[in-house]
Amino acid sequence: MGGRAGQRHPHAAAAPRPRLRPPARQRGLPRLLGLHRRHAPPPRHPRPHLAGRRGAGRVNVCELLRLLQTEHDETAARADNLREQIERLITDLVETEARLAELAATRKVIYGLTPPDQATAPAETATITVYQRIVTAFNEHPGKVFRVRDLHEHLGLPTDEPSINVTRSRLGRLVRQGLLTQPGRGRYQKRT
Repeated sequence: MGGRAGQRHPHAAAAPRPRLRPPARQRGLPRLLGLHRRHAPPPRHPRPHLAGRRGAGRVNVCELLRLLQTEHDETAARADNLREQIERLITDLVETEARLAELAATRKVIYGLTPPDQATAPAETATITVYQRIVTAFNEHPGKVFRVRDLHEHLGLPTDEPSINVTRSRLGRLVRQGLLTQPGRGRYQKRT
């Protein structure tokens, strides 16, 4: 056993190299990163639409103030226009509510003058009279807080659940119209 165990014969083939090659992704990575270049980058920006102009970091304050003033003037004019519309609508609403009150009073007088044998009571008239009775009850007791069931008993209306629910929705409508307030859940009072 000589000392040649680790040596190869001079005419034998060269030692085998590893047969693994770097994956394609690894070969393209230097190109993606730009590491394959041996020179400096070009003096101009490769995407001019993304490049800023010289001095683009500076803001033209006068132009900015002019634009802000223009937008302020437009917004102030729109706000004034909306305020005028609100004033007109409030005036129209007050006039319309006054006219409705006059019509309700006129209807009440006419029904009071009509003989009982000629009285026609359609469902709409019955609804109007229930509203009138509710409003009258609150007008007669302005400081009193009514629950729906108490109001039914006060007006002599039926106290079954469907009737109470109808009155509850009517009271909600009167609250939205601003005639009543709701100091607590299920409690109603005349607005003062």
